[in-house]
Amino acid sequence: MTDQVGLARFYREGHETYVLEQENIDTYWDNNYDLDDPKGWEQRYIHETVLISNVIDKHGVKNILELGSGPGTLGNKVLDKYPNIIYDRVDGSSALAAYKRRQYKGRKFLVKDMWDSFDTDGLEREYDLVVMNDFLEHIRNPSLIIDTCRNKLMTEPYFMFISVPNWSTKHHFIYPGLFDFDNFCKFMMFEGFSLSDQNWYLLFKLNT
Repeated sequence: MTDQVGLARFYREGHETYVLEQENIDTYWDNNYDLDDPKGWEQRYIHETVLISNVIDKHGVKNILELGSGPGTLGNKVLDKYPNIIYDRVDGSSALAAYKRRQYKGRKFLVKDMWDSFDTDGLEREYDLVVMNDFLEHIRNPSLIIDTCRNKLMTEPYFMFISVPNWSTKHHFIYPGLFDFDNFCKFMMFEGFSLSDQNWYLLFKLNT
């Protein structure tokens, strides 16, 4: 799909539109850049917490895994509202350090490099909701992540809550062209999921 989608934009706007190398997950959160604009980030996390709360209430979700969680602000807000929910996170060492500095809640935070692989050691097949909030565009093999979650980590009712920036935002993408609406839905369909809900986010359910 990388070769087929988004090349016109690539040629028109140049290579600076896309990130061609892996970002350093060992330093990414060292400067706490999200705290420089607390109002903007706070409003976003509040809104996303409401959306995830709707999924929890509607579908009886009990075990959540967030991939590419950053320090874990979103999960902390979810746990404020649902203290009995299991909420685990996976990200780099810089995100873990920020998570500890901020003393966020959660069961466990595993450090893993998901750039082009996904080692599931330390994770069990127990999650009925996987959250990926502005994560998939930062890695080289999003299909591998989806496939690993589906086959090794998820259980009923098999939901994925995914937020990805539209390419009109000039966001930097590792995987060019995937994240416009139509192509992303097609990508998830190929991975065995169907669109369950759409409201400024995408909620996908595994076809079983």
